[in-house]
Amino acid sequence: MLGSIAVHVDGEPVHVGGEKPRRLLAMLVLHRNSVVSGDRLAEAMWGDDVPETGTSTLQTYVSRLRRLLPPTVRLIGQAPGYRLETHPTATDVDRFERALASGLESLEHDPVAALARLDQALAEWRGEAFAEFADEPWARAEGARLAELRLLASDARLDVLLKLGRESEAASEAEALTVDHPLRELPWRALLIALHRMGRQAEALQQSHRYRMRLRDDLGLDPSAEFIELERDVALGAAIRPSSSLLVSASPAVSAAVTSAGPVPAPPAVDDEALIGRDDDLAAVVGLCRTRRLVTLVGPGGIGKTRLSLGAAAALAQTGPMRCEVVELAPVRDPASAVAAVATQLQVQPQHGRSVSESVFDVLGHHSMLLVLDNCEHVLDTIARFTEQLLRVCPEVRVLATSREPMALPVETVYKVPALPVAAEGTDLADQAASPAVALFLQRARNASADLPADAATVAAVAELCRRLDGVPLAIELAAARTRSLSPTEITERLADRFELLAGSSRVSDHRHRSLRDLVDWSYQLLDPIEQLLFRRLSTFAGSFDLEAAEDVCGFGDVPRNTVAPVLAVLVDKSMVQASPGARTTYRLLETLREFAAVLDTDETAEIARRHAAWILDICRRAQHGLHGEDERAWLDLLDALFDDVRLAFRSSLDAGDVATALGIVVSAREHAIRRLRYELIGWAEVAVARVDVEREPLAPAALGLVAYGRFVRGEMEAAIDIGERAAALADACGADAAGLPQRALCNAYVFADMASQLVPALARLVDDAVASGDDARVAHACYMRSLAETRAAGADVGSTWARFAEQAAERCGNPTALAQALYSKGIWSAVTDPAAARALLLESERVAQQVGNTWFMLFARTENLWLDGIERDPLDALRDHV
Repeated sequence: MLGSIAVHVDGEPVHVGGEKPRRLLAMLVLHRNSVVSGDRLAEAMWGDDVPETGTSTLQTYVSRLRRLLPPTVRLIGQAPGYRLETHPTATDVDRFERALASGLESLEHDPVAALARLDQALAEWRGEAFAEFADEPWARAEGARLAELRLLASDARLDVLLKLGRESEAASEAEALTVDHPLRELPWRALLIALHRMGRQAEALQQSHRYRMRLRDDLGLDPSAEFIELERDVALGAAIRPSSSLLVSASPAVSAAVTSAGPVPAPPAVDDEALIGRDDDLAAVVGLCRTRRLVTLVGPGGIGKTRLSLGAAAALAQTGPMRCEVVELAPVRDPASAVAAVATQLQVQPQHGRSVSESVFDVLGHHSMLLVLDNCEHVLDTIARFTEQLLRVCPEVRVLATSREPMALPVETVYKVPALPVAAEGTDLADQAASPAVALFLQRARNASADLPADAATVAAVAELCRRLDGVPLAIELAAARTRSLSPTEITERLADRFELLAGSSRVSDHRHRSLRDLVDWSYQLLDPIEQLLFRRLSTFAGSFDLEAAEDVCGFGDVPRNTVAPVLAVLVDKSMVQASPGARTTYRLLETLREFAAVLDTDETAEIARRHAAWILDICRRAQHGLHGEDERAWLDLLDALFDDVRLAFRSSLDAGDVATALGIVVSAREHAIRRLRYELIGWAEVAVARVDVEREPLAPAALGLVAYGRFVRGEMEAAIDIGERAAALADACGADAAGLPQRALCNAYVFADMASQLVPALARLVDDAVASGDDARVAHACYMRSLAETRAAGADVGSTWARFAEQAAERCGNPTALAQALYSKGIWSAVTDPAAARALLLESERVAQQVGNTWFMLFARTENLWLDGIERDPLDALRDHV
């Protein structure tokens, strides 16, 4: 891994193959002796473009790789993926780290042995870690860690060379390192010492000046106190003892303890269970802390920021090269006391004539360390100013902070802590059980002495509960604690009252984390009144929304439209709203936050619900037109994404007595519901129609037509015909535009009821109304239906004429569903004379429908194709091939 990915067996190189098998090997070696899921391996190999054959192709690569590995390395399958078992010296990384550790250990008492071990460690490197994959997200953190260790080995080697009196060699290597890493102080110090000992005092001072200028130009900083002292010794011609160690004061791995009144405790230990599902996050944060001066973990309350920061601190403290100290700021109520809390935790004594901040800087300015500032959000302004000064005057200090919003400093790197992943509903049982959120719940339930069965029903119930809790670790743990008295299914059923249900009982936890309500209320109280108001208004959205939607629904009164964007940005920064970047950024509230806001007292509930319903109605109307054009897929996907809001708007309109809006939503969203098989909307139509005087409501005929279509789908032909004929009569009587829905339902029902005499005029009316509407997608649909009926009743010649009309209309409008229907009708009449051509046309119809996401028509075409295939050969064989 320390260079391009390569395999050697018995000292001889083995050809691994092309890019994909090399990616697979790199990912497995990176996570050696741990299970890597098939999904993670596929993502590493193909990114977002995993082929349909990804699973089988991955298995093929794994099989080939097994044959290349030496007997001492085993690649075994282990759910949910694979594990590469290696011995302690099988990889160059392991050999490098063992040799480095041995060299550092021998540094003081046996420099000759130390040099040999350090040379052995550095000899393992053949180039940049992971070489061609170094910039891949999955390799970046480990690559940064290894690069830092390589520099530590180089620094240690300079130290040993100076101890052994090999100044000329040390000077050459140090100068090369200053070129490659001009802001690292240790190589410059080594260069000054080596030149000074060789009697080249003037040259040493020139190099000192170069470093000062580079540091000042690039960072606006001065050198450390150690460097200044060394510079003074060189200028005065003072002797520098060969035994003095560069690493004693310059390397985090061996730095002395912080000057203080007493010993500072080590970072609190984090048990492995607390970091379930956080392996990738932990590696990323550790990598960032090694390379960045300020890293801030942000996210909503209970997401696991503190645990992740402590896990990173512990990992850095254990593996080096970094000393870590943790300051807990949650108990600090007064922002003015925040810096004093830092000083107290570090046991720094204020000095005479110096402020508390300056006293801290005086101490930390002499040491390399990672300072963890936990829970900064309520004292953020004070801590941000302190951190900015700290980083400016203490160049060897790095800061890892946790907060519900960033500090907004120029040097800050923000890491958004995600929720724990939960396997999607309907996925394999093993995948659900292995998903981090479920694993955390089951472990915490076992800790609570709950005897949960490990059966499929329990795992599915736990996965659903974790999805409802948004994968938030604290909420999951509070729910798991309830398994002493309730099953996961019972807990899920009671989540409507989650704030009472999920009240914790721990006597030692932070007061903010003892209940879900305390957790959310802490964040809510940190908002200013305008931010609180917009947060409450945003809770009306059931799912995701964009900025325009937020402005339409929430931009009025005390939060005018032109202030929604900046206030929304603040809510995102404060982790009260989640943002998902894309071509258009979308936003959402975690379900727990949404329910908290929804129950707050407000006199705006009715107005917000009305504006929300009006917004949804407008989108549904635009989508209904869009579904008849070329951008059909985009509109289908949009309404899919908004369907929870569509449902909410329908219900809230009915509850408010605004049946006209409710009917408008149903009628406008009908085509999406049919094409994506969301037949619950037909039930909405029945409920809404029952609440109006159908003879006075202009939308009633269309809604009744939709009800009639629903009865046809359920096979209730008599009811479909009765309701459809009533809807058609109402439309004629009041001159309403029923969008052809009554005739559509009637034509379908007449076909299946074998009512030819009624079918012919109904089809003619369907076509005439479609042509009169000027909507070519409607024309294509009407001609497609007439083609099917004419092929059956009058023969292929007549059917083909109407199929050509459907095809012409589809070409004019460019609508994918219209094209699929034209192909289908062409396939049906072709089946009379050329079954092979018919099957090809039906396959193309199925493909077009599937590509646009029209599930209804895709299944329709597939069924017809299966029927034709079953005529030509064994029906069971045909069924196996098509299902």
